[in-house]
Amino acid sequence: MPLPSLHSNVPDIVYGDRALSLLIIGNRGGTNVGGSFERGAISLGVPVDVLESRNAMGGPGWLRSMKWHLLQHTPAQLAQFSSAVVAHCAERAPTVLLSTGLAPLNEMALEKIGAMGICRCNYLTDDAWNSSQRSPWFFRALAQYDHIFTPRRANLSDLRSVSRANVSYVPFAYDPELFYRVSLDAQQKEAFVSDVMFAGGADADRVAYIRALSAAGVRVGLYGSYWERFPDTRALTRGQASIDILRKAIAVQHCPVPGTPRQPGRPLHANLRDSSYRRMHAG
Repeated sequence: MPLPSLHSNVPDIVYGDRALSLLIIGNRGGTNVGGSFERGAISLGVPVDVLESRNAMGGPGWLRSMKWHLLQHTPAQLAQFSSAVVAHCAERAPTVLLSTGLAPLNEMALEKIGAMGICRCNYLTDDAWNSSQRSPWFFRALAQYDHIFTPRRANLSDLRSVSRANVSYVPFAYDPELFYRVSLDAQQKEAFVSDVMFAGGADADRVAYIRALSAAGVRVGLYGSYWERFPDTRALTRGQASIDILRKAIAVQHCPVPGTPRQPGRPLHANLRDSSYRRMHAG
């Protein structure tokens, strides 16, 4: 199915012979990309509903653990959530479904949604081949999408090998309602200064880069989960960061700090499910 063209000078955005309406499968809150897409749709005047992916993750702890570890990273409520999305589509008849990341929609649900004439799209913010989250059920679901968008050029051919979807490279951008210039006083500049800033979780392949930067004498501003687990990064981590903290940490990258031996550098941006830089694209 082709995607609609978005023209800001056209009052009603049209998809085929119907006005465009959107169903987002993603999460609100913090820097979740689902919330950013929702704000974008509202700003364009596109009718939008959101069903939050976190609803597929509920249930007793033993059930969540069993399905995740024994059933290859299957969300506890995958079937129930998928059925709820199908029911919503039947009732609300959106023209486009846009899911984000490893969206908890199974193959059967996507097949039914496609039969309703709804264009099925996924913005694949996560790496589906990462061993910590790789899921056979998700690869089967990918085969049902009409469009897959990825911020990684490296996996374009991989995605085309597992799905008949139209696969496109779409880089991360930023959400101007979350990230904007802020003014810092001298004390704040000193607190947040770094030569390199990195926001994201401590994936094993990333630890090596941070270790090398630190060993070279580069002052790293390190934010995110699990860095304290590694001896080489334990002393560098500044913990999890709120949006407000990240705004300030970004701002200091563009402000000279008196008395520092180097000019602050540019931030490094990580693509993680818990990364607060999901909307920040390196310039």
